[in-house]
Amino acid sequence: MKSKKGFLCAFSAAILCVPSLMAPGISLVQTQKLEEKRLIDAVKKRTVSVQCSLHTGTGVVVSDGRVIASYHLLGGGGAGTEACKVDNKPAKVIWANSRDDLTVFRAETGHAEPVETLENVGDGEEVFWVGIVDGRKFVFFGRVVTSDTEGIYTSTFGFSGSSGSGLWTLDGKLVGIQSERYCFKEQGCPTSKAVPIGKAKRMLAKLEEKANAASASNQ
Repeated sequence: MKSKKGFLCAFSAAILCVPSLMAPGISLVQTQKLEEKRLIDAVKKRTVSVQCSLHTGTGVVVSDGRVIASYHLLGGGGAGTEACKVDNKPAKVIWANSRDDLTVFRAETGHAEPVETLENVGDGEEVFWVGIVDGRKFVFFGRVVTSDTEGIYTSTFGFSGSSGSGLWTLDGKLVGIQSERYCFKEQGCPTSKAVPIGKAKRMLAKLEEKANAASASNQ
């Protein structure tokens, strides 16, 4: 698990490049802590609980009314499944992809700017994710062990309730959606697999195309 100190150091270069933004009397360490808190708070606001029948997990608000989570939380349901809630409010599945273990919900999320994403993440890059357990949000840090078109494998170990959590870079870009625990023969455990965000973006693009087509036909 990445230490808090190590996480703060990741911001040093950016902060040192803009010393004029530091108010008089505020130390570099204090500024780093402020930047860390702002980033984590922003990610936590996008992190929501997902409950479908007996399955519970986490989701990420990617834009107004759109939440991405893991397909396996549906328990075999598909698009149109109604028995799901996002942050304890009714939600509707509008896209479900079992192969990529991704689901998109339409839910009442309040205003949310479109999330910033990154499709190419390098081996060894520091990342973090926020999961929900018993209604509380926890932050976990780690590194990318390896990645390919099918998954991003990190040195963090998923737990019950973490499926659907967003995987983020230390500058706040969404790179993947937590899917499952994973073990390498060479590295062993613990390891988690996240679905690359590029797969989710293609799903969202198709939804946007359908929405635009429906809007045009109604005019």
